[in-house]
Amino acid sequence: MNIFFTSDTHFFHSAIIKYCPDSRSQFNDAEEMNEFLVNQWNDKVNPNDTVYHLGDVGFARPEILSGVLRRLNGQIILVPGNHDHKLIKKHDFVYCFENIICSSYFELKIGDDFVTLCHYPIARWNRMYYNQIHLHGHCHGSYAYHVNALDVGVDVKPNHDMAPWEWQEIKDYVANRDPANLLTRNVDVDSMLKPEM
Repeated sequence: MNIFFTSDTHFFHSAIIKYCPDSRSQFNDAEEMNEFLVNQWNDKVNPNDTVYHLGDVGFARPEILSGVLRRLNGQIILVPGNHDHKLIKKHDFVYCFENIICSSYFELKIGDDFVTLCHYPIARWNRMYYNQIHLHGHCHGSYAYHVNALDVGVDVKPNHDMAPWEWQEIKDYVANRDPANLLTRNVDVDSMLKPEM
């Protein structure tokens, strides 16, 4: 039984193909994207595995979205994102999850490791100075700011498979990460921080 993490699947969200061209331009439409994400997920995750989904699950009515979510392997625990708040009030959506964390901040212990989970990147998290890892989503690869903070969204994986990250895969990736490769590509934020000439 393994533990996996993912975020920002955006099932049924056709506009995300345009917003994330580096990872999603391969898809002609949302249905093709959905099928790819489901197949990649199920190729990696077994029915008895646990998957923490860090939010922004999809853009559809709950009864439609649930048809895709019920096809996914694993016991899925949701840490809601900014696009999930209306959905978590609907039974068709809620019943697709093993659990839904009622807080946007959640700490998890895996063996000797403490992991901080949140849909959003956090500037400072518990035990960050003891090399503990913070996992988040929301940024779709546009923001990497600390060697021990990782965007686990489907658009970010280095191998581009868009599947959930397995816990040991995350530990290995973070341990070998080059701090010089961290980036901030959000032009709107950058323009606010830089004084105009």
